[in-house]
Amino acid sequence: MRRAQSVIEYALVLGMIVMGFLGIQVYLARGVQGKFQETTDQMADQYGHGVSDVQEHSQASTSVWELTFPGWGSPTTKTWTDGSYSSTSKRGVASLDKNWP
Repeated sequence: MRRAQSVIEYALVLGMIVMGFLGIQVYLARGVQGKFQETTDQMADQYGHGVSDVQEHSQASTSVWELTFPGWGSPTTKTWTDGSYSSTSKRGVASLDKNWP
């Protein structure tokens, strides 16, 4: 009889611990979500509108040459192509000490 009573007591204590964790689960989840929100707010302040600066420039050029040679029966066309592409990008973050509008 005493052994069964000990098992029941252990089960009740374990059940209370589990119920305690289930009860604070909502508060823990809100705490984690609040920390994520705080981190994203800090990143928005650091890299928000007017703080970061991006300048990009792209240029492309293509040249095509075609020569057609008369031939016996059908003409032959020879085509040469040449192209280039260049891109420059400048990215920066302004000092956070600056007074922003």
